[in-house]
Parts: sequence; structure tokens; C-alpha cells
Amino acid sequence: MNKKTTLSVMMGASLLLGGTTCIAGTERVAVDAAALANDKCAYCHGDTGNSEHDKVPNIAGFSTVYFIDAMTAYGVGDRPSEKFTAEGHDETNMKDITAGLSEAEVSALATYYAGQEFSARTQTVDAALAKQGKKPYRKCKKCHTANGSDADDDAGILAGQSMSYLKSQIQYFKDGTRTQPKKMKKAFRKLKDGDIEKLLHFFASQK
Repeated sequence: MNKKTTLSVMMGASLLLGGTTCIAGTERVAVDAAALANDKCAYCHGDTGNSEHDKVPNIAGFSTVYFIDAMTAYGVGDRPSEKFTAEGHDETNMKDITAGLSEAEVSALATYYAGQEFSARTQTVDAALAKQGKKPYRKCKKCHTANGSDADDDAGILAGQSMSYLKSQIQYFKDGTRTQPKKMKKAFRKLKDGDIEKLLHFFASQK
């Protein structure tokens, strides 16, 4: 079991009902997840995990497994950590945010955001491209079911996500700066010219 998987399992196993009390090692640590989210996450991701910033993803409704995996990936450098400045706040990035959180706090945040309702972005979508995106989506639906809306896939939520954010992440996958799962690499190789643009509009059109 590699370091990333071990950390994910440890933090996932620490989750208790309510998301405000977690086990860190052998100690019971109380975490006010709502207050922590407000202090560490809300100015970029919104009060309930639904961001107003195009470059920032909505994280409301993410599964606890995916959330913890994402935070772990930022921490070990498997995901690029862009610098971002929300109005009225200092510049920050996800690697620094992750470094300042304990395993118990990450677990509590995972449970908190899993309990929030994802809200699809309001954005301009090309209806023709969205319709054409149904075909390349077939290569994605094994991992991103229900048109990318099922959080239980543990693969994030793509339906209704910011196109700007999705486009940046696809570019990271393409240039190798974000680690790509083997299944995704295989699917990527099957995409034709123009398929990614169609997929972006397809996922953005989902409500």
C-alpha cells in the first residue's frame, strides 16, 4: 500500500457520524467542521462549497473518499496547486492550505462537504457542442456515471462544474502535471480532436 493510499484509508477510517469528532492516532479530537470550513475554505469555495469563482471548483457534495484523496494529492504534489487570491484575502494555494490541516481536520471537512448540496454553475453553454458531447462521454461514463453527477463514484462531480476549472484540470492531465489514473489515460487516448471541447460543454450543461 503506497503512502497516498495509506493516508486516505487512515483518514477515511477516522470519520464518525456528524463529521465534528474524529480519531487522530489514538486520541479523540473534537473538530468544529463548519467553523473550520468557514475559516479555511469559504472565501474561495463559498459558504457551502459552491464557489463564485470560475477557476475554483464547487466541492459541495463530494464524497469523503474523493475529498480526502484530493487533499492528499495536493499535499504530496500529485495535483498542481495554483495560486489564487479571493477578494479581501491574501494569496493562497491548496498545497499550503492542506499543509496547515491535521488528518482529523481533513476528515471533518470531508464529512462536512459531503453533506452539502452541489449547485450547478450558471454559465454559457453551446447547446450544439453539449449535444455532440454525449458521444465522447461514453468513454467516461464507467467512472463518471449519471452524466458526471454521481458523487458515489468517488471521482468528483463534473456535471454542472465550472468549465474554466474543468478545462484547466484537463490541461494538467494532458501535460502530466496532474497524475492521471490508468483508466483515465486509456480513455484519453481514445478521444478525437474536438472531443474535449464537446465534453466541457456536455458536463457544463448538466443541472
